[in-house]
Amino acid sequence: MEFIELISISKIDNVILHMGCNESIEGTLCITGHHLILSSRKEQCSRELCILQQSIDHIEIDKRTNKQNDTTSTTIKYPFYYRLPISIDTNTSIEDGYQLYANIELEYYKQLIQESCNDWRLTEVNKYYNLCKTYNHQLIVPKNIDDSTLIESSKYRQDGRIPLISYKHGPNNGGTGTILLRASQPLCGSTNKRSRSDERLLNSYLMMNNKSGYIIDTRSLNVATHCKSKGGGFEIDIYYPQWKRIHKSLDKINNSTTLIESLTKLIEACNDTNCTTDKWLSRLNNSDWLHYLLIVLNTSCIVAQSLHHDDVNVLVHGTYGLDTTILVTSLTQVILNPETRTVHGFQALIEREWLQNGYPFYIRHMHSCYYKENNKDNNDKDNTTNSTYINNNHTSPTFLLFLDCIQQLHAQFPCSFEFNTNYLILLFEHSYFSQYGTFIGNNQYERTILLKLYSTTTSLWTYLNQKHIKEQYLNVMYEENLTPIWPSIAPISFVLWSQLFLRYSINQKPIINSNQSIQSIQQHHFHLKSQVIQLRKQLYDLQLTYESLSN
Repeated sequence: MEFIELISISKIDNVILHMGCNESIEGTLCITGHHLILSSRKEQCSRELCILQQSIDHIEIDKRTNKQNDTTSTTIKYPFYYRLPISIDTNTSIEDGYQLYANIELEYYKQLIQESCNDWRLTEVNKYYNLCKTYNHQLIVPKNIDDSTLIESSKYRQDGRIPLISYKHGPNNGGTGTILLRASQPLCGSTNKRSRSDERLLNSYLMMNNKSGYIIDTRSLNVATHCKSKGGGFEIDIYYPQWKRIHKSLDKINNSTTLIESLTKLIEACNDTNCTTDKWLSRLNNSDWLHYLLIVLNTSCIVAQSLHHDDVNVLVHGTYGLDTTILVTSLTQVILNPETRTVHGFQALIEREWLQNGYPFYIRHMHSCYYKENNKDNNDKDNTTNSTYINNNHTSPTFLLFLDCIQQLHAQFPCSFEFNTNYLILLFEHSYFSQYGTFIGNNQYERTILLKLYSTTTSLWTYLNQKHIKEQYLNVMYEENLTPIWPSIAPISFVLWSQLFLRYSINQKPIINSNQSIQSIQQHHFHLKSQVIQLRKQLYDLQLTYESLSN
């Protein structure tokens, strides 16, 4: 059944849309199967606005309405009916985004084999998602660890999220390289229960390069201790003697209520164009959004420095191994790995670290910051001890925080990213509401088994990787930088992402015009370079002719 079958009234006249500081629109509202279309139909200035229904946060239902229909089913959403106008087959140059990254673990495994000889193996112990519902069906593990050890270790980790490789860095200065790992909290509890299988698994990573390791716990010691009293906890030092545990307090970011309130305060300040300068600065400071960017990038830099300069392996985890864990491991890779700063590399990073690593996009992005939840509580996504994170149905702008961190890096290193910041804004918009199926679902189990997204929807990457679309989001100042980028984390270095947060309050034409000017200058530069090459070739030919005539 499609949503249009549930619509009893499809057209309403004399509807007024108020758009903040912009001019209001009055016209006819049409409701289709997946969109709301508001058309002014005026002779002098006809305007039409098309809104995807998925982007609507809240609807007030008239109490006099007796009949109410259930429209919450995922499979009646627009992505299941939308098809890209151009067919995808072997005869076209368009890539199928789903197939491009369907075997991303296998491709990364092949890369590791080339770099590290025979230290790794690819296991399908999670083929039917019995080991861990939120992990991929293929897992890369040390070769000397058998599946039975993985199964026992999964019983000791929250929701079965065992320590797995996120990224292999190096080798640096002729060494053997270092390993970045991610996991969830160990279930040691107040009795300090241990798991020899988990200890063996973690130590096997150290044996690969004969290095020690750091455990970066994204919770403060107080929060981690509280989790321990509830059955969770952290690695006990006597059982993991080769690992040094460090607590980084990202508790407020872990708390969905705190983070969504921070974004709400920021958006409300950005939309208030009548407040004074002092009040604006005060509201910006009180939102704490820039502060959260700072502490996340600070933690990521510490992890990156540990891998690159201290030459040690690093394990990152919170309680569930989601949200802040994925934030830190992803940003660490962007800092260290130049491949992630390219268009395809950044897509692969989002696929491997966010989508296929179990970040619950459907839950976190069910509503935006304007949606007021009925039952607000202070339970943490990454700090609670429920039996499964899926019961904690809280929206949270964690992915937006990640994109804003990338924007901060982009501002400090404008020539090191192949894509521009408009690309980040596009990803933000499609992660909340889209005609593509990439961000639907909470994990690979839901996407591949329950929803069968690969055969029923179109991938966002399929659209973005078309040549004429991709060119719109390329950074004209890009110059390949094969070295790590070390950002400044001084408070003065962080700036508000005006292209996103102020795009409806401040005219963005000057920024658009400046980007167009830069692009035209760059194109002129390439044209002059080609002319120089042609003139040099002509000069060389004339010299040869002159020498032949002289002889």
